[in-house]
Amino acid sequence: MNEKAVEAEDWRLRVFDSLSFPTLILKPDKVIVTANQRFFDKSGVQPEDIVGKTCHEIFYNSKEPCSADLCPLPGVLANGEGHSILRQVTLSNGEKIWEDRVFSPIQDDAGNIIYIMESLRDVTRVKTLERTLEETREFLEKVIQSSASAIVAADLNGTILLMNKVAEDLFGFSLSQMKGKKSVIELYPPGKAKELMREMRDERRGGKGKLPPTKVSILNVKGEVIPAEVTASIIYEQGKEVATMGIYNDLRERLAVEKTLKETQA
Repeated sequence: MNEKAVEAEDWRLRVFDSLSFPTLILKPDKVIVTANQRFFDKSGVQPEDIVGKTCHEIFYNSKEPCSADLCPLPGVLANGEGHSILRQVTLSNGEKIWEDRVFSPIQDDAGNIIYIMESLRDVTRVKTLERTLEETREFLEKVIQSSASAIVAADLNGTILLMNKVAEDLFGFSLSQMKGKKSVIELYPPGKAKELMREMRDERRGGKGKLPPTKVSILNVKGEVIPAEVTASIIYEQGKEVATMGIYNDLRERLAVEKTLKETQA
């Protein structure tokens, strides 16, 4: 090997060792050829512990290869494109982590796959955050659905994004039935929705983006007028208006009771 070739090989090794993710080089038969320094530092093994062994021996202490639905390597060999898979791995200390395993083909000058590079990316933090966000979303959904008040959210075009069961009963339609067909503007008499938006934008009314409890008339799907009390707000994202939310309380029963009391006292 001439001096230039040695220099090029040295740079390739330097680049390989500088990869931020633990990385292995495998033969098409899954035998490990080498690994970068990051892999050895993270795993605590030495080259002689893994070179010449298969990846399933090292990772799963198994002589049998992983099934095709769990291992992307057959797909890499079949179409010559990179593949990845998310796996939950149990470490030697019993800790469970999530790894995104990315398999990339290494081809010779003729386009034949001679090696596969496998990178192990610890995505436990991301998966934990995703799970936390999902649990939070589910909790908020339960809070919204368990509310005794009707709750409706819409984007700035008026498209209804969310309705709880109380809102569906109050307005007489379900979100799934009217998605893309019904606007939040249609829940009010003509011009009322725009008037409420002006009030929410008026900081003197209830603070920026806030509408304090306000008596309004709302319309159900049959066009019937219902007396209600609404508390509303504008939802902001990075200071920009993105949606609105209204909380409605049906006043029919309360007004009927008040009317009965007045008639009794008269």
